[in-house]
Amino acid sequence: MADHNQPAEEVRMQDTSPALRESGFEQDAFFERDLSWLKFNKRVLMEAQNEAVPLYERLKFTAIYSSNMDEFFRVRFATMRRVAELAKTGKKKIKKLTGFHAPGKLVRQVLAMTQEQQEAYGRNYRESIIPALAREGVILYTTSDFAPEHLDFIEEYFYTQMLSFLQPLIIDESSRNEEVFLQNRMLYHAVDLVDSEGKRALGVVNIPSPPLGRFVELPSLNGKFYYAFQDDIVRFFIHILFPGYKVIGVHAIKLNRDAELYLDHEFSGDLIEKLKKNLGKRAVGNPSRFLYDSVMPFYLVRELQEQLGLAENDLVPGGRYHNMFDHFGLPNPIGDKLTYPKAKPLSHPVLSQYPSVLEAIEKEDILLHFPYQRYDYILRYFNEAIISRKVKEIKVTIYRVAENSHVVNALISAARNGKKVTVFVEAKARFDEENNLKWANRMQEVGIDVRFSDVNLKVHSKVALLIGENSQGEPVKYAFFGTGNFNEKTAAIYADHALLTSNKELTDELDQTFEFIFGNRENLELDHLLVAQVNMVEHFLQKIDREIEHVKAGKEGRMIIKLNNLQERGIIEKLYEAADAGVDITVIVRAICCAKPRKNLRLIRIVDKYLEHARVYWFHNAGQKEIYMGSADWMERNLYRRIEVVFPIYSETLREEVCTCVEIQMKDNTKACTIETDMSNKMITGGDKPVRAQNDFYEWLSGRGDQIIS
Repeated sequence: MADHNQPAEEVRMQDTSPALRESGFEQDAFFERDLSWLKFNKRVLMEAQNEAVPLYERLKFTAIYSSNMDEFFRVRFATMRRVAELAKTGKKKIKKLTGFHAPGKLVRQVLAMTQEQQEAYGRNYRESIIPALAREGVILYTTSDFAPEHLDFIEEYFYTQMLSFLQPLIIDESSRNEEVFLQNRMLYHAVDLVDSEGKRALGVVNIPSPPLGRFVELPSLNGKFYYAFQDDIVRFFIHILFPGYKVIGVHAIKLNRDAELYLDHEFSGDLIEKLKKNLGKRAVGNPSRFLYDSVMPFYLVRELQEQLGLAENDLVPGGRYHNMFDHFGLPNPIGDKLTYPKAKPLSHPVLSQYPSVLEAIEKEDILLHFPYQRYDYILRYFNEAIISRKVKEIKVTIYRVAENSHVVNALISAARNGKKVTVFVEAKARFDEENNLKWANRMQEVGIDVRFSDVNLKVHSKVALLIGENSQGEPVKYAFFGTGNFNEKTAAIYADHALLTSNKELTDELDQTFEFIFGNRENLELDHLLVAQVNMVEHFLQKIDREIEHVKAGKEGRMIIKLNNLQERGIIEKLYEAADAGVDITVIVRAICCAKPRKNLRLIRIVDKYLEHARVYWFHNAGQKEIYMGSADWMERNLYRRIEVVFPIYSETLREEVCTCVEIQMKDNTKACTIETDMSNKMITGGDKPVRAQNDFYEWLSGRGDQIIS
């Protein structure tokens, strides 16, 4: 691992990805990363469009799609635009280092694709979801034409609850040059006004969501439940806000601002001070997307463009409502009928037999599957460390934790109980920076040794180590290896795996890796773990080559790889080589996929009620199967600019457990699709019986699903 005090430029030069060198394949051999991500988000939209999905789950996917798109424009598209502008100045090196190919063309492609999706999104919302809600007795007003029975309630709400939060602004000839600032991601109405002399003016007023909730619950009528958007209540009383003016039109607007912190452009100085300084800039970043109601008159669009200093590519037409991710908060007065049945997390068959998690780990390796099995086993792992006299020391990496984290509170309690605790906090986890810094400060206050990386390196691994004595008084280490974060909140909705083990080979190498991460040692001696920037890429390529050699020797060559994202071109080229040699390859990839399908290379995407977050690497190895799991996607950033940890599954029983999970996913003909040569999502259908991997794996774990893989 590079010296944390070393300039980031040197780190980058040492860790250059093969993708940044000459490739043996033409550009069109790969899907473009950002367009591929947009196709993934289209798959999310397909769940919102699917009438077989329970209605409030469709609303959830509507919200997820909107939230995803919002972050895309705040971060990725903002950077893309910035690179496109720099590329115009002839700075070709910028394009190469950022990975954007023809950024100007890409900006146009992204805008065209998002516009097409936005239109489909709006049609689905207006023509399918809103009528379906009404059929269930849930009336969500999508107009300010309220029923007479609701007017008194709405008037009282406006004057007593809402009015004090409204900040109307008028821009006329006398104030034309005054600066107008729209807050990032906040909602506004642009109001076309005419005064008593017939002179035009532009009004702008905020929608107070937050601090008020987006939806206002109105009195029920005839057994039906009514809700109104804050937007429409403001619209209904717009004349109150602009006295002396005639209101010509009211149109929804919203501005996304660049949320990238650009820390990697600064090569020296204190990371934490840079973060604190730059986090404040996120709210005032450059515009990256201006969303406006598509029925807004063009002269009003131009006026806002000039007033806000917007570029042409900032302008994105939308619908009457923005921030549709607020639908996460739409009340459900009907209940379970309109949602997926909630499955109670299962007890683990081994851990349930022991009063102590640590005692169970001493006996055998334990593999946990979330959210199918109880996450409180992980909380018990840390809580036992607090009170157990056997545990003397704790080492942990933290990437994202819950806002009120039980895990971090356990670490604080352990330190207060006299344990030696060292925690690596990744302060640069995007949009979790403030939460991570908050917890880092609290841990430092109780004497925990908190470490941070430099500005250009992230530690993304999900690992923990307890060091102490076993029940016989002998030295022992208890390791946690995960594919997901130490976050009890997301563990309820992210599909992940975790290995708990006291295997000396693995725990000793993890201890080495921690000291490497902490900056206490320069080299690692690894025979079992794969660590990014040390031995990971080399070993993955060797294992793919081995499958090729098996095929050449007349044996079976096979790989099944499960990832969140597949983008690193050196790995993709090796997959192409293996597929062309006859190796049977299936990649289950949730989001970004830059590989194109070809003979012997099948690409599957699963989108269902849980977010598929696990990484699994299964190599057939002529029947002597090797299974690895870990935190690393096959992306340049994961393999070359982060510290990731991938771990082997040595227990034959646990290997079969992982294989069962993956095999069920490969048989999914309900929520799985193939990624086609045009990047489209083609739903998988057919088969002797319906298979829905997330439901069926839960059934298998509960002991009721052996027939699924027969």
